[in-house]
Amino acid sequence: MNLILFEESELEYPSTASTSVEEPEKAATVAYVRLPASDSRAKHVQKVLKSEPGDWIRAGVIDGPLCSVMIEESSVELGVRFRVDFGAPIQGAGAEAGDMADPGVDLILCAPRPKVMARLWPTIAQLGVKRICIITAERVEKAFWATHVLRPEFYRPLLLKGLEQASVDTTPTKVSVHPKSFERFLNGELERSFPEDRYCRLVCHPYDGCSQLHEAVVKSIRTANDGEAPKRVVLALGPEGGWLDYEIDMLREKGFECVTTMPRIFSTDVALTSLISVAADARRFALEQERPVQRSLASMSSQGCGYYWFKSHPTTDWYAREVMRGTGQRQTRGRVVRVGGGRAISMDILSGLQVPGRVE
Repeated sequence: MNLILFEESELEYPSTASTSVEEPEKAATVAYVRLPASDSRAKHVQKVLKSEPGDWIRAGVIDGPLCSVMIEESSVELGVRFRVDFGAPIQGAGAEAGDMADPGVDLILCAPRPKVMARLWPTIAQLGVKRICIITAERVEKAFWATHVLRPEFYRPLLLKGLEQASVDTTPTKVSVHPKSFERFLNGELERSFPEDRYCRLVCHPYDGCSQLHEAVVKSIRTANDGEAPKRVVLALGPEGGWLDYEIDMLREKGFECVTTMPRIFSTDVALTSLISVAADARRFALEQERPVQRSLASMSSQGCGYYWFKSHPTTDWYAREVMRGTGQRQTRGRVVRVGGGRAISMDILSGLQVPGRVE
């Protein structure tokens, strides 16, 4: 437990302040929480952290802000009383996560066996998945839908457990369950939950002819229109028996690209962890490397540059932008940079170093 999470209803505000953390301009900067000695969070503070009155620890309000709390009282009989300070510096690991606290990867998951699904809930939250749709497919057994592990009263505490472990955000994964029809999901809920103009849609399938996951994500993020919010990624993971050919065809018709990481068949829990991690890393890489390119483009535009070409990594493709007084409109592929006055340069997107080249 790296983060102590409180329900908003547990917070006691001064009588003159707002009781809602959703209105920061009205809300108090200080609140108080008392946890009984039997509460698992109080036990963790006392027996694992061994914190004492005056100590500060990392905490957060579910669906609200991260915060720092000071222990005011602690006893084995009365439990722990916290002073919640929304204005104090955030304590502990992950305090500087910022935008990277959200990996930008969501999930469509064919229902696995109930005992597997029960294990996955904390992992899903730890990995930062903001939305998951659990769906059916030809190889999903109907008996899976009768399980209690798909009920909110079962999975919500496990999602919170995952957030407590990850320690960088307070918003539980939004869960929707779709047991009726694979086709009905594709023709209805898919666009509502994961609109194609805002998501890079990928279906995971470990067979020949599939793109590499990392390359597919980088390419999708890099080819987003300038000025738009960065695309998120949605991964569709098949049932434990695998996707059928017609299901892959239906997903492709909805804009999904078939991807893989290696020629191995993973179990659901291994696939979920590894694929989300790779996709999140690729998306972060693309966004981080896009920023210096945009700065360079603006600089070159102010100097009257013409065409600017740059190499993407880790793919071997070359992409080009036409510099039009800072518009950075994307153009076709190429191999050199042409600059005003006939001087040519090339630029490695990793280092940002300009190297003399030649015009072709």
